[in-house]
Amino acid sequence: KAQFMIGSYYKRLADGLIKKRIATEEVNDRIQSITNFERNISADRYTLFKFFLNISKDSQKERMRRAKKDGLSWVIARADAKQNDNYKEYRTAFEFVLNQSDSSACPWNIVDAENKNWARYSIIRTIILSLEARLGIDSEKTLSEMNRLEEMA
Repeated sequence: KAQFMIGSYYKRLADGLIKKRIATEEVNDRIQSITNFERNISADRYTLFKFFLNISKDSQKERMRRAKKDGLSWVIARADAKQNDNYKEYRTAFEFVLNQSDSSACPWNIVDAENKNWARYSIIRTIILSLEARLGIDSEKTLSEMNRLEEMA
């Protein structure tokens, strides 16, 4: 079963830091709680993936402009525009949260998302390689063997 969370609890922590609603000490406590949870889930043999899609301020602004122009303004939340307006502060907060919550049990995967196709490729490749390593399989070899058997049939 897969679950995708966009924004998740990490974004709420970064927002709390930016808006000064959460003290740094409390953020550290929350991060410790989250990483403990992730460690426990990993110990139970679940595979968790954390991706941070990194995009420049200018690219983010251009994507929002294009979405509005193309009649897709519904995909842009008010928070997205605020984040772009306060890009440096959010970048600093995200870097803090990412650095504090990176762990061997559940590492962050920072994805260069300037190019959407590259970002998709990077995410899929990371998932496949990680699952292959965890399951001890080589999907290319398996697919090659399946093709060989199919040709023989």
